[in-house]
Amino acid sequence: MSHALVYQTDFGTADGAVSAMYGVAYGVDPSLASLAMSFEDSGPALDPASIVELPHSPAYREGDAVTGAIDVLDVRFGSLWSNIPYSLLSELGVGHGGPVTRQVIS
Repeated sequence: MSHALVYQTDFGTADGAVSAMYGVAYGVDPSLASLAMSFEDSGPALDPASIVELPHSPAYREGDAVTGAIDVLDVRFGSLWSNIPYSLLSELGVGHGGPVTRQVIS
Protein backbone atom coordinates (compact mmCIF):
# COMPACT_ATOMS: atom_id res chain seq x y z
CA MET A 1 0.00 0.00 0.00
CA SER A 2 2.64 2.49 -0.93
CA HIS A 3 0.25 4.95 -2.63
CA ALA A 4 -2.78 4.84 -0.33
CA LEU A 5 -4.38 8.02 0.93
CA VAL A 6 -6.74 8.25 3.86
CA TYR A 7 -8.44 11.62 4.25
CA GLN A 8 -10.40 11.81 7.46
CA THR A 9 -12.33 14.71 8.86
CA ASP A 10 -12.59 15.54 12.54
CA PHE A 11 -15.75 13.87 13.82
CA GLY A 12 -15.40 15.71 17.12
CA THR A 13 -15.17 14.15 20.54
CA ALA A 14 -18.77 12.99 21.01
CA ASP A 15 -17.79 9.37 20.39
CA GLY A 16 -14.82 7.19 19.50
CA ALA A 17 -15.22 7.45 15.71
CA VAL A 18 -11.88 9.20 15.13
CA SER A 19 -9.94 6.71 17.25
CA ALA A 20 -11.73 3.81 15.59
CA MET A 21 -10.92 5.07 12.09
CA TYR A 22 -7.26 5.61 12.98
CA GLY A 23 -7.24 2.07 14.36
CA VAL A 24 -8.69 0.66 11.13
CA ALA A 25 -6.17 2.60 9.03
CA TYR A 26 -3.32 1.47 11.26
CA GLY A 27 -4.51 -2.14 11.02
CA VAL A 28 -4.50 -1.99 7.21
CA ASP A 29 -1.06 -0.36 6.99
CA PRO A 30 0.70 1.45 9.88
CA SER A 31 1.95 4.17 7.51
CA LEU A 32 -1.67 5.23 6.82
CA ALA A 33 -2.13 6.53 10.38
CA SER A 34 1.17 8.34 10.53
CA LEU A 35 0.22 11.87 9.50
CA ALA A 36 -2.35 14.32 10.78
CA MET A 37 -3.03 17.49 8.83
CA SER A 38 -5.30 20.47 9.17
CA PHE A 39 -7.97 21.59 6.73
CA GLU A 40 -5.75 24.53 5.85
CA ASP A 41 -3.06 22.11 4.67
CA SER A 42 -5.42 20.18 2.40
CA GLY A 43 -5.57 22.64 -0.49
CA PRO A 44 -6.99 25.98 -1.59
CA ALA A 45 -10.27 27.25 -0.18
CA LEU A 46 -13.40 26.70 -2.25
CA ASP A 47 -15.63 29.50 -3.40
CA PRO A 48 -18.85 28.95 -1.39
CA ALA A 49 -20.87 29.86 -4.51
CA SER A 50 -19.41 26.79 -6.27
CA ILE A 51 -20.79 24.34 -3.72
CA VAL A 52 -23.83 22.42 -4.94
CA GLU A 53 -26.39 21.39 -2.33
CA LEU A 54 -28.19 18.16 -3.13
CA PRO A 55 -31.89 17.82 -2.31
CA HIS A 56 -32.62 16.26 1.07
CA SER A 57 -35.83 14.53 2.03
CA PRO A 58 -36.30 13.87 5.74
CA ALA A 59 -37.32 10.40 6.93
CA TYR A 60 -40.97 10.00 7.87
CA ARG A 61 -43.43 7.52 9.32
CA GLU A 62 -46.69 6.63 7.64
CA GLY A 63 -48.78 4.09 9.56
CA ASP A 64 -46.56 1.13 10.36
CA ALA A 65 -43.96 2.02 7.69
CA VAL A 66 -40.91 4.26 7.91
CA THR A 67 -39.43 5.79 4.77
CA GLY A 68 -35.95 7.26 4.52
CA ALA A 69 -32.82 7.50 2.40
CA ILE A 70 -29.58 5.53 2.36
CA ASP A 71 -26.87 8.11 3.05
CA VAL A 72 -23.85 5.78 3.05
CA LEU A 73 -23.49 2.24 1.73
CA ASP A 74 -20.15 0.72 2.66
CA VAL A 75 -20.31 -2.73 1.06
CA ARG A 76 -16.72 -3.52 2.04
CA PHE A 77 -17.56 -3.43 5.75
CA GLY A 78 -21.27 -4.28 5.48
CA SER A 79 -22.42 -0.91 6.80
CA LEU A 80 -25.54 0.92 5.68
CA TRP A 81 -26.29 4.35 7.14
CA SER A 82 -29.65 5.98 6.66
CA ASN A 83 -31.33 9.19 7.68
CA ILE A 84 -33.96 7.27 9.66
CA PRO A 85 -33.69 8.36 13.30
CA TYR A 86 -34.07 5.80 16.05
CA SER A 87 -37.05 7.76 17.36
CA LEU A 88 -39.16 6.79 14.30
CA LEU A 89 -38.39 3.11 14.83
CA SER A 90 -39.00 3.28 18.56
CA GLU A 91 -42.47 4.75 17.88
CA LEU A 92 -43.20 1.38 16.23
CA GLY A 93 -41.80 -0.56 19.18
CA VAL A 94 -38.58 -1.59 17.39
CA GLY A 95 -35.68 -1.76 19.85
CA HIS A 96 -31.93 -1.93 19.18
CA GLY A 97 -31.28 -5.17 17.33
CA GLY A 98 -34.98 -5.76 16.81
CA PRO A 99 -36.28 -7.33 13.60
CA VAL A 100 -37.47 -5.17 10.73
CA THR A 101 -38.55 -5.84 7.16
CA ARG A 102 -36.93 -3.51 4.67
CA GLN A 103 -37.47 -2.70 1.02
CA VAL A 104 -34.86 -0.80 -0.97
CA ILE A 105 -36.11 1.08 -4.02
CA SER A 106 -33.66 2.81 -6.31
